[in-house]
Amino acid sequence: MYGTKYWMATAVATALLITPAALTARAQEIAGDAPAVPQTAPSLESAPVPASAPAPADPLADAGTAGLHDALAVLPDAVRAALSPADLREAILAAALRAADPRAEIGADAVFPILWDGGLLLVGNENAPIVACAVPDSAAAEAGIHAGDRLEEIAGIPAPKGYDVSSAAAALRSGEDATLHLKVRPADGSDPREIDIVRRPIAAAAVSERLPTGIGYIRFPCVGDGAGASIADALAPWGGDNPVSGVILDLRGADGDASDEALRDACAPFALPGKILYRLDPGTPAAVTVAAPALADRCRLPLMVLVDEATTGAAERLAAALRAGAESSLVIGRPTAGDPLLREIRAIPDGRPARMAVHVLETADGTRYDGRTGVLPTLAIPDRALDEKPYEPAEPVLRKGKTLSDEEKEDRALRDRTRHDPYLRRATDVLLGLQALGREWR
Repeated sequence: MYGTKYWMATAVATALLITPAALTARAQEIAGDAPAVPQTAPSLESAPVPASAPAPADPLADAGTAGLHDALAVLPDAVRAALSPADLREAILAAALRAADPRAEIGADAVFPILWDGGLLLVGNENAPIVACAVPDSAAAEAGIHAGDRLEEIAGIPAPKGYDVSSAAAALRSGEDATLHLKVRPADGSDPREIDIVRRPIAAAAVSERLPTGIGYIRFPCVGDGAGASIADALAPWGGDNPVSGVILDLRGADGDASDEALRDACAPFALPGKILYRLDPGTPAAVTVAAPALADRCRLPLMVLVDEATTGAAERLAAALRAGAESSLVIGRPTAGDPLLREIRAIPDGRPARMAVHVLETADGTRYDGRTGVLPTLAIPDRALDEKPYEPAEPVLRKGKTLSDEEKEDRALRDRTRHDPYLRRATDVLLGLQALGREWR
């Protein structure tokens, strides 16, 4: 329409302004004094259109519009009639957020819970979670829970079945009340017991232990800003006259919000000076690069890092950094939660909070984490391995007059310690194998 009016106006102006000149030219043509002037005007199809800047395309907006149109087109009339504009807007908002981050949480679920530490490490099972270890001096140990016991109920609710322990671990560390009611069936299969444990606020300090056969063990329930100092304190007694053959860093079920500086210091004993550990939001003006600092007394021992589905937050970022940046490390376990401090709580237009991935993490080996996948272990533990039931006689069968040597006693003590913990058992098997081969690590 605009083009038609334009050319109509042009024709009128031409008729008013230059018709006398055209008539004069025609008279000259007839007299033979000048060439003929064309009498036809340009057609509308070939007429120039006034230039205008095209709007920049937004592929996401176009895809969203097309997707909504397609969805509405297949809805039955009855369903469509029952759908209000507010419901549709809510569904579109949730779908868009979860398309970008499948694990995004909206509303009350987005709020960070209070975290408690009951002192239990779990192994997933098709029936009910099994206690791999009740940490010494923890609330669980004081309540008489032992390795091999089976958790049947947590806070009056049946414990989640299956090999993924993330839901059970979350139930153990969440809630407002420090007291948590558990129903536990002992390892010998006797009648279950009703137990109340009084949990403690989750602490960022590491717990260390020297395992039988000379293996150093460090467990983090929460990786905080003192992580580097905690690891240094744990490593200090294991040198000189009291050496260990390797170190196990247990990050199963661990969380935390340690800063990049704290994670750098935690990796420092195990990485070459200057080694890039990870980059946060690479390619953006706010990118952060974290490299290992120079450390005079580096740990030159093999490092086994234990992770599971409940490893998240700073603990997960630490596992990712060590997997790619440590000099001699092996990550053992199952894929982690997929949130190595990538998610933040943002307000959405209706005022509710939404917890979603807003960062990207890239480790030294080029692996990128965007919240969709977790850290993949180097040595994975499949479902069937979690059902292993290693047999160990109550008393060793010995020939008459023979006694166990100190080395055999150590081996037996280690088997007792790891009997119900396939994660720890694999880590100690690797370290004992390296020790038997006389493998020297840089």
